[in-house]
Amino acid sequence: MKKVISTILLVILFVGSGYVVNAAPEMKSLANFETNDQHYDLQGIEHSFAKVLNFKTNRKDITAKTILKFVYPKKTDKEFNNASVSIKDCIRYATSIGVNMEWLDATKNELNFNQVKSELDKDHPVLLCYKPNKTDWMEPYLLAVAHGYVYVAPDGENIKEPFMSTSIWMSNYIYPSSLTTLTNKNKLTVTDFSVNNTPQKDYTFIGMIILK
Repeated sequence: MKKVISTILLVILFVGSGYVVNAAPEMKSLANFETNDQHYDLQGIEHSFAKVLNFKTNRKDITAKTILKFVYPKKTDKEFNNASVSIKDCIRYATSIGVNMEWLDATKNELNFNQVKSELDKDHPVLLCYKPNKTDWMEPYLLAVAHGYVYVAPDGENIKEPFMSTSIWMSNYIYPSSLTTLTNKNKLTVTDFSVNNTPQKDYTFIGMIILK
């Protein structure tokens, strides 16, 4: 299983690709944000929220099942295997434990790097929400958790445009582990290594969830 690429490695790859960086890049990576765990089930939304809530509250005991039990208190553990909840349900659970969250619609359906950077600078992970281009009842939404960034300002010579990359974590997938936000403003192609022949799926960015 591949590890999520670190922001430091992202910079090395960028510098090694033929560019000369005159100014030091701005870098941020949330301390103690674990990125190695993966889950191969249909509860990616719940896992992503649990990840953010554990980080925010400095806990380790919040899981996808914790959220499922909150929404479906009468279901059995066996029934939870095929259960799922909505994004609104997850936000409602967060509120119940004292964590306030806010949904922000995508401006022109584009990922705003400055918004993500602003939240990460406050040590707040960001939930990026994508919708599959082809309707999928098993996965109505895909959530990626932004936990770091790299920003390199253009110098007008070697770098014509800013380099803006966000490190992300996804519960069900291994690739990608980062988004270059100039080229991934409104779309995301994901390779699922848990499926034979590693098929790719396309998604459109629709909004983000931030901590308040």
